[in-house]
Amino acid sequence: MLENGLDRFERILVWVGGRWGVLLVGVISCWMVNDALSMPPSYQAKVSRVVDGDTVEIEYRKKYIMLNLAGVDAPEKGQFYALNARGLLSQWVKGKYVTVIEVESRSEVVVARLYVNGRDVAGSLVSSGAAWVVASSNKNIDLIALQVQAKIKRKGVWQKENPVPPWQWREKQ
Repeated sequence: MLENGLDRFERILVWVGGRWGVLLVGVISCWMVNDALSMPPSYQAKVSRVVDGDTVEIEYRKKYIMLNLAGVDAPEKGQFYALNARGLLSQWVKGKYVTVIEVESRSEVVVARLYVNGRDVAGSLVSSGAAWVVASSNKNIDLIALQVQAKIKRKGVWQKENPVPPWQWREKQ
């Protein structure tokens, strides 16, 4: 069982499978529309650099701000697929204008959802197997469904039999 508590839900999605799984995700996503209506305001910013697979620096109103992608955790430097995750993120967002929706602000880093041309960047990372869904974001059924599909297709980090999630890897360092 995964440490982040998603394993049970993922097994249910795999069991339901196929069209029924997509239907289930669609129904649950519609149920979550209330959350979308209460989202904080968004703004446009330019990504000035990509730090790692889930962290970018943006330029907004002549300030540089560090952003961690909400809901996901990418492999750390030294882990399998870390360079690939960073490369994918760079390819998708570096030098581009993104839509930023702040979720949380910490002392030095802002946690946010990022969208480029309407595409959810965190979802793209999870879908390609370049990031794990974080347990605290297990409310986001779409991300969990994307992770299940990446696992089934053995994409990215899921190429390995038992990949070590970044939060466990950091504990051992």
